[in-house]
Amino acid sequence: MAAGLPSTVKKAVRGAEKSAVAAGVKVLGKVPSAGSFPGGEILLAREAVNRNKGFVPRARALMEGKSRRQGSSLPLLILSNLPHTEVELADVADREGFATPDFLDRVAARAAGEGDLAAAVRLRRRAVELDPETAHRHLALAQTLSEEPQEGVVHDWILGLAKGKVPAHSAEALQHFQRAYDLAPENPYVMHEYGAALVASGNVAEALPLMEMAVLKRPQQNWFLELAELYRRPDVAKFEKAMTYYERVFERDPKNMKALSGIINAGTRGPMDWARIWRSVRTLETRKKKSPSPYHDPDLRDQLDQLFWRDGNPEPDQVETLVAGLQTQANIDSRLHPTALGVVIARLQFARFFAAGFALRAQIAEQRTGELRKRPVDSPTKLRQLMKAHTYLDDAETAAGLADARFWGSEDPFEALQIQKMHADAVLMTGDAEPYIKYSRKARKRMPLTADDTMSKLIKGKRVALVGPAETGDRLGEVIDGFDVIVRPRYQPEFIAENREAQGSRTDITYYSGQDLTSLFESITDAAEAGEVKVVNARPFSHAAHAHRNLPWLRFYRQDFSLCFHGGSLGIQRMAYDLLQFEPAEICVFNSDLYTGNSMFTTGWRQGDTFAPYSHINDIVISHDVKWEFKFMKALMSTGIVTAQGRAAEVLAQTPDEYVRAVEEAGVLR
Repeated sequence: MAAGLPSTVKKAVRGAEKSAVAAGVKVLGKVPSAGSFPGGEILLAREAVNRNKGFVPRARALMEGKSRRQGSSLPLLILSNLPHTEVELADVADREGFATPDFLDRVAARAAGEGDLAAAVRLRRRAVELDPETAHRHLALAQTLSEEPQEGVVHDWILGLAKGKVPAHSAEALQHFQRAYDLAPENPYVMHEYGAALVASGNVAEALPLMEMAVLKRPQQNWFLELAELYRRPDVAKFEKAMTYYERVFERDPKNMKALSGIINAGTRGPMDWARIWRSVRTLETRKKKSPSPYHDPDLRDQLDQLFWRDGNPEPDQVETLVAGLQTQANIDSRLHPTALGVVIARLQFARFFAAGFALRAQIAEQRTGELRKRPVDSPTKLRQLMKAHTYLDDAETAAGLADARFWGSEDPFEALQIQKMHADAVLMTGDAEPYIKYSRKARKRMPLTADDTMSKLIKGKRVALVGPAETGDRLGEVIDGFDVIVRPRYQPEFIAENREAQGSRTDITYYSGQDLTSLFESITDAAEAGEVKVVNARPFSHAAHAHRNLPWLRFYRQDFSLCFHGGSLGIQRMAYDLLQFEPAEICVFNSDLYTGNSMFTTGWRQGDTFAPYSHINDIVISHDVKWEFKFMKALMSTGIVTAQGRAAEVLAQTPDEYVRAVEEAGVLR
């Protein structure tokens, strides 16, 4: 095209060229082959392939970390104007023997974009056959294979484990990811993609070094965040590393609330460096310019800073002054951001000011109900936020009414189930277990899980002893042994043998946390295969990492209570909730004082029972709310199915405020 022409003329010329190409493609595309004489399709295919030489496949561009060059536009014009599909044209080129891997990749990308993943996979398999020693060919095929959705098990925060569409993560995909890595072991993008595939297949230990090296070579925000999430996982629990990566993300993107929440979670469960945590969290208040904030008040700002920056714990009068000041500010609609207030609550409760923390959390719940009712509640996720707040404020009846199925005629079956589950959980808080039992029965029929039938046969109509590990002073071992089924957290035969008077003598069913399941898997397997335990229960989020084992005794329990306002349910409560769905005659709690005793555990059960950097006990504040869990257990008892004996019964006879005072006075959480 001649230089110096006006832009309008250039545009008109380009348009005419495109129209001419389109008309020519339509004519040639209809010309059939006649014997060996090349027909229109072959001519078009050959022209498209020949003019495709400058094209750079997406996988190659990502490996190189460079801007992608598209090459000649003629192949794209041909593919866009064919009277039939471009996949057919690629097949013609391949059949005639002049297809190149790059051309097949280009057509595969277009097919995938239009939703035809089967054709994309087929073409990329052929590209790999033609060019087997090039890493990005294997990478592109593996990524396409991983995109193919299939029916599987998803983990939803309302339903728990449920049927849903999941990426294939097939053995073939993993094989090609590995082959790409074998061919380009130094490439950061290949490292990252292979590592992510290993995580999806449950091999986190092998994945982490790859993803670490990838982000070292090519620092990217999303890769930092992925690594932080991995290190924070219960089965990994390397909180210092998680916190460091979250901080890198937050430094570059101060509005990233996922990164800030990660700093708080990893920081309090790990190094417990309060000044370091507050440096990030206080930006929620310092960024406020127009909206009011208690942090704008000089006295309150100094009190808050000193809470986190001074050594040692605050004195009672300092806590009282701070809480009163925050309440006064709230009365004039000046509040800390809920995330900032959450960190204040954690700091106070780690200093054993539990009542003050719970009072501030109630303020968050009240604020949440007010804010949510000003906006449309048009999804199960938004409804859940409102229901959680009402439930925390002891208004389960309102929460149940909000989830009345008559008012939620969702055409999405998944959303309809979410509404049913939340309604059943809210009604359970009123002492009625029947909706929860009916919902759970149907959920097991919809999607049977390994060992569900075994659990049902063991528990239905039976008396179940749920035995905790606390040193309560009770010596009810013979009473425990008189129950039909005995359930414990973890299986420790030596511990049980040494404490038979308090613990009883056998174990039928056990429950494991994510970290314990991974670290103790060998001993669990030996006990189960020897018949020492009948069912081993793992948390729902462990399904992705361990379900591939297909062990008949390993059950991933389907669901947790969905309306916890802060964190999730504690161990004994979580176990009672799961057992309840199987319609036992009774679930009786033993050897639990709900943190009102002199020590966390009976000697020999687990090491460590104090708040400290990297202590697993930190989760009791960060991931749970013991006052609400006390009320949850009382609600379970009001069904008439859950009971307690010994010290557990004495504690559960208290009021919530009496219970909180007992926790503070006992000092077991210290």
